[in-house]
This record gives sequence, structure tokens and C-alpha cells, in this order.
Amino acid sequence: MEPAVAFVLAPRTRRSVGMAFLVKGRTLMTCAHVVNTAIGRDPRESAPVPDQTRLQLWFPLLGSDADRVDRWATVIDWRPCAEIDFELADIALLQLGESVDSYAVTPLTLSMAPELAAGTAVSMSGPNPGGTAGLETTGEVMGTVAKHRLQIDEPGHKVAPGYSGGPVCDRQTGEVVAMVQAVPAVRTHADVYALSAPLLREVIAVLDTVPQQPAPRPGEGHVLDHAELHFDGKSYWLRQVRHLYNGGRTPIVSHEFKVAVEHAPYEDPDAKADYHRRNPLIPAARRADRLAVLEVEAWFTLVRPGVEQQGHPDLGVRTEIPHKRIEFVKPVADQQAEFRLLFPASTPLAPGAEAIVEYSYRVSARKWGQWFQRNTKPNTETLSVEVYLPARLHPEGWGMSLAPSNSVVTVLPGVTTRRAGDDIVFSWKGNADDEDLTASRRLRLEWFFWSQVPDSADCADAAAVLGRFGIRQVRKPARNQAESTYLHLPKASTVLGDSGQDRTIIRRTVAHLRKVAGWVGRFHQFDPAVSRGLAAPQLGMGFPIAIVSQPTGGDYDDELFRDGWLELVNPRIVAVSLEARTEFEGCLSFFDYRGKVTRPWGIRVEFDGSDGVLEFTGTLARSIHHELDHLRGMLFTHRHRMPELEQPIPVQQYRQLREPPPDSPQGDLNWRKARDGDG
Repeated sequence: MEPAVAFVLAPRTRRSVGMAFLVKGRTLMTCAHVVNTAIGRDPRESAPVPDQTRLQLWFPLLGSDADRVDRWATVIDWRPCAEIDFELADIALLQLGESVDSYAVTPLTLSMAPELAAGTAVSMSGPNPGGTAGLETTGEVMGTVAKHRLQIDEPGHKVAPGYSGGPVCDRQTGEVVAMVQAVPAVRTHADVYALSAPLLREVIAVLDTVPQQPAPRPGEGHVLDHAELHFDGKSYWLRQVRHLYNGGRTPIVSHEFKVAVEHAPYEDPDAKADYHRRNPLIPAARRADRLAVLEVEAWFTLVRPGVEQQGHPDLGVRTEIPHKRIEFVKPVADQQAEFRLLFPASTPLAPGAEAIVEYSYRVSARKWGQWFQRNTKPNTETLSVEVYLPARLHPEGWGMSLAPSNSVVTVLPGVTTRRAGDDIVFSWKGNADDEDLTASRRLRLEWFFWSQVPDSADCADAAAVLGRFGIRQVRKPARNQAESTYLHLPKASTVLGDSGQDRTIIRRTVAHLRKVAGWVGRFHQFDPAVSRGLAAPQLGMGFPIAIVSQPTGGDYDDELFRDGWLELVNPRIVAVSLEARTEFEGCLSFFDYRGKVTRPWGIRVEFDGSDGVLEFTGTLARSIHHELDHLRGMLFTHRHRMPELEQPIPVQQYRQLREPPPDSPQGDLNWRKARDGDG
């Protein structure tokens, strides 16, 4: 028997119901009727196997029976048998949940011969009724009985139904020439039927078109990682449920989790640090009693092997984990604390076993901001998040997906909204094949409450409001400010192309910019004669995308503006006018300030979708130039924009000035080719 051959097990009894064998990487082949038998269905059931159904496997030659480790696999290609084509199908491809490369296992090689001569000596592998490892028996090819079906004579009558899905190997070359498919239940004669190698090769050819998930690391994995966050108007209560499996070789006796908060993630770093120093997660005087402060509770439930007919895990007794078995792991910082749950001493998570771990805690709204972030963990099959917010507060919600360093931020698709009693629920769910559920990415649901958004005329802290909308804030702007003070405003680092992925990024980013701009317009009544805008970097997204509004009173091409907004994707300034004007500007990244800024009166720009180079002047040119600066990581306080003796001033001081706008240039404009500093 080869190390690449595995037993397919019935989940409750761990009895072998068939065989499977490695054909490439982590991919195994078996019979579809073996899969059906393993999951408790009729052997000839043709309906697809439900998503995330896991099959238990055992490779008898990988380690001794004493340290036996069951592995799991999912179905990636399904070709079930039916009454009329039992001889032409009955094949399933499986993908192992973890790599077995460390065992130096070599996948079996399929024979390339178009036909197999009668009389060829073959061997077959299967379970050994009298022992723990597999049994190998020999036979002889008698000939074909259908297009892809061989009849094999096995005089010893040792091949039993549990051999189905196992390889039939040429004894001379060692290559797989067929797969055992059917054995009479009552052995009155020596006939064994097998699907031939040409058919198996056709099926394996689909591996080049089926996306292969990267092998998770051995150790703890998550069948399901689900979180529910509830807000009662004063505090947030989190309930976390993790369905764990042990894919390693040693028992797991504990599970760690972190409590981390950030009240205002889009404030500048100094402002955030100062806030959490004044409002730490756990006050110093209560840190010895931190479990009580956070109201931490936890439970452990062992999952029995097998799945009920309804598809739910078969659960053991739910056991509360007492506080004395919840250990504090790391020193409490102002914003986070880490804990370790010790499983009941009598029920560690053994290799191949599963358990459900639950824990909950409560944090006041003064410390927890209006967002919830999940760091995706390796080996996670399904991750889901639900946020329950009181409908009376009129919540608005959305989602973002972040790289580990927050350097790449994109809009998270698939966030849904529903009503549940007195709550509005924002939720998201992803499976292992979802691009947003890759290891180490961060998924964030964000929200704010319209009931807590004041009218801008009565608002003493507009920056806090705009921060709730997801707009990164700079609290104390100054001319020629060090770039380190606004590193949370990224540059647009790449040009977006015509690939499907880039087109998707463009569509989602533009839609989100429009949504946020609409929130800003609801918060503050802008002068319609003055163009305003918003750039992707202001929302943390490093893409060359911005939008600017169509001002009233100008002679503009309405076809350029979609519902009043000009969408600038991959914009580039080609030329600027020699005529320039210095006047006051505002910025959504520090809305409570205004500053004098010098910009060209006219600019010529090209961007995706523009019919060549387009010319803009006046307030629209200034707004476009302002947003293109954001794409370069610049604020209007940059020394190339703000005159040397100027500084930003508070908006209250600006409103007292009532300075008239500058006159527009007379006659034709004079132009020069754009240089690097022009945007």
C-alpha cells in the first residue's frame, strides 16, 4: 500500500467506507458514491455536496496507529453516478485541508496508456478487516466492459466494498491504470469493476481551472468564526463563537483572544493616543479585577464526530469556563488586553477533534468607537459578523477591507442591512474562497448615528463628525507641516488598469466616495456656486480616484457630470495657466480651518473616460487641482501651495473676514506644460 492512499471514514464510527488517493499536491481522487456514503446520503445521490462539508480521512502510512491523526478534505469537483451513466462517472476530487509535504508523500502517477491489455497484472489497496493498516491484493485485467470501465479478476476474493475509490496499479510500472468502483456485495465470483485511467485523466484536467486554496498551516483552524456586537445606547456587548478543529498532532488545551478598542480611528495619531490615555480600556485602579470590569464570560463545547441530518454539529455538553481558568496574557495597554481560555482539564482538543468556544465581554461606548474590526486568521473556513444597532438612533453602516499594515484599503462588498425587532443589523459573511478572507487581512464594519450628527452651524467639532463618516482628520494643520503628522492620508500609489479586478475597485470606490460626499452634504449646506470634492486617499484608500461637484452658474458640459459629480479616475494634469490666484480654501480633512492657497486659474486634465484633454477654469479648476493634490499625498498647507507668511486659521476667524473672491483674469489664458509639482 502506498503512503499516498487514504481511508475515507464515516464520521461517527471512523469506519472506512472507501478509499482515496493523492493525484496532485493536496488533491485526492475517489468515487462519488464513497463521498455520499461518508456523509450519510444514498450512494447514487447526484445533488451537489453542500458547501463546506468536510470528509474525514486517514493516511495509514503517515505515522503509527498510536499517534493516528485524522485529516479532512472538501469536494472541489463532483461527477456523481446516475442510473444511466454509472459506467461513465462516479468520480469526486477532494482537496486536503492541510499539506502533507512534510511527510515527503509523492502523489500517484496516472498511466498515459490509451488502453490496458488483457492479462495485465495489477494490485489494489483497501482496508484490512483483521488489522489496523491497509491490505494490498492482486488481480488481472480481463478487459473492458464499457467505454471507460474495466473488469478485473481477483481470485482471492479479498477485495470488498470498502476498496471503492482506491487505485488500481500496474504491478510492473507502479502507475495507476484505474480506480476501483464496484465490487459485488456477496462474493460469489471474482469480478471487480474499475474506471480506467483515460477517464481519470479527463477529470484531473479540471485542476488547471479549479482555484486551489493555499494550504493552511497545521494546528488550530476555524470551521466558523462568528461575532455578534450589540449596542444598547451606552455600551457594546460582544459575543464571539468559534468552531475550532485541531489539525495538528498534539492536543490543544487553550484558546487566546484579544480585546482591542479604538474610539476614533480616523483622528490623527496624537489625538487618538491622548484620548485613550485619558480613557483607558481598563482603569489602572481596576486592573486586578479586569475580568469583572469587562464582564468576560466563556464556554466550551466539544463537538462529537458526525453531522446531524439538519447539517448542524452534534454537540456535547456546554461547559462554562470559570474565571480562574481565564488567564491574563499580556500587560493591559490603554487600548487592549489579551486573555487565554483554558479548556476543561478533562476535555482537551485532541488531534482531529472539534470544539465550539464562546466568549463575551462588554465595553462602554466612551471607549469603543463606532466600528468593529476582525483580523482574519489562518485556516478559517467561514467568517461572519453581525452588528445590532438601535433603529431609533438611525444608524448608517458600511464595510472596509484592510491589508495588515493598513496600506491597502478597499471597500468591502456584500455588507447587508436588515431590520430585527428594534435594531438595524449590518452583517457580512465570507467563505475561504472569498478574496477578502485571505490570511492576515482585516475586515471592518463601520457606522455612525444620524441622531448624533448635529447641524454644522451648531457644531463645535466638525472634525469629529467627518471622522465618523470615515474621513481621515488632521487636528492641528500648519503650513509646511511634517508629513509624519498625516501619514494616515495615503498617496495614490498605482495606476488602475482595465483588468476585471481594477474595474471592480474603481466602481466600488467611486460609489463609496459619492455616498460619503452625500453624507457631508447632508451635514453641511455648501455654497452651490463653489465646487467641492473628495479623494480616495482621504478615506484611507490609496487609489487615483476623486470626485468633484458641478458648481452652479458655469457653462459646463452636463455629460461630463454624472448626477452632479465629475469622476476623476487616473487623472493627470497636462498643462496649467500662467495666471494664478490666491484665495481661501477649506478641506474635509480639517474642516474647522481655512487657509489661503495659490493655484492656477486654469488647468488642462485628462482622465479615464475623458474625450482627450479637457480644460477647466475658476472654482472647478481649483477644486480639481485640490483633489489631485490629495492623490499625491499633499494638503493645501504644503509649502508649494500656501504662501510663506500664511497659516491656516479657525473657521470662526475666517467667517469674520468676509474677504471677497479674487477677480477672474481678462482675455485668453497663457499656458505652460505641467511640471511635477503641478499635480
